Amino acid sequence: MALGAKILLFGLMKNLDYFLSGRPIGVLARSLYFQTHSLNSASPPLTSFAWPKLWNLQMPYKVKFFAWRACHDSLATYCNLNRRGIIVDTMCIACGSTPESALHLFKECRNRAALRSSCGLPSSVFSGSYPCIRSWLSAVVTTLSPSKLTNLFSLLHHIWLDRNGQVHGEAPMTSQEVLLASQRLSHDWQLVRNPHIQLPRRTTIVAKWQPPPPGKARGPTTIEGVVFLFGAQLSRDLGYNNIILEGDALEMVISIQKSHTSLQVYGHLLEEIHLIIDPISCVVTHTTRDGNRVADALAHLGRSSPSKCVLVHGLPPSTISLHTVDCNGLFA
Repeated sequence: MALGAKILLFGLMKNLDYFLSGRPIGVLARSLYFQTHSLNSASPPLTSFAWPKLWNLQMPYKVKFFAWRACHDSLATYCNLNRRGIIVDTMCIACGSTPESALHLFKECRNRAALRSSCGLPSSVFSGSYPCIRSWLSAVVTTLSPSKLTNLFSLLHHIWLDRNGQVHGEAPMTSQEVLLASQRLSHDWQLVRNPHIQLPRRTTIVAKWQPPPPGKARGPTTIEGVVFLFGAQLSRDLGYNNIILEGDALEMVISIQKSHTSLQVYGHLLEEIHLIIDPISCVVTHTTRDGNRVADALAHLGRSSPSKCVLVHGLPPSTISLHTVDCNGLFA
């Protein structure tokens, strides 16, 4: 398996069925983004929402995805983590006096009052009483202009980044720093998207591929490293604190298991992976190709599928027989 790299993620999340025929199964990394729909939430389901208006906003896709998660109340706030069965102190990390729900973090936290009053948005955006963040953002998206919505979600995105930095031991940003970072992101995005702005041309460098030395190969191991990094980042964002990363690239698995600095071409990936997995409980294991048929089949299915598909519970019928073969190979 080359480009069809895969990774098995196991987490201790409540209300998710990770078992088939009495044995734990893996979940494709990309499908975990959509697991949040099935989790319990303090907010009622969205009955109507101006989704076209949200997706057509002129802002980076990472901010749009953040806004989509915020509107569904699926961000890994302390209250949501606790509700999903991950026992944490739910008190807001900024003010320390109120449970950290998404509505509190973005709209009500007193430590963010100065930021909300100086951000340039109408005061009505942060006024009024709402039962949950879904109700608040639904009203805001309906009433605000696209330009104001872009500024709002950029601001909320940077509040979330600052909050996550504090969770991982970084110093909190000042209100002015958060506001400047938010404005810079919006400005740079508009600048790049402006067809009348001539950006400096990059010098074209003609590069000719050179085959690797005899007995060596390049490419697949680095790709596996990128997949490991993606899975680790996603696990942290979703609040997993106890995970297993599993792959059939033995060289990459051994490299991650070692704690010393690597001089390999993918050494920078190893450093980033360890920055994420070292603070949590993480086990990196290797499985042979013979014991990894289900993941390999799912990877090929994802590459060949003409439309997007998400596997939340269970496996497609074409891989059920492979699951039995995998279990016999791994546990016999």
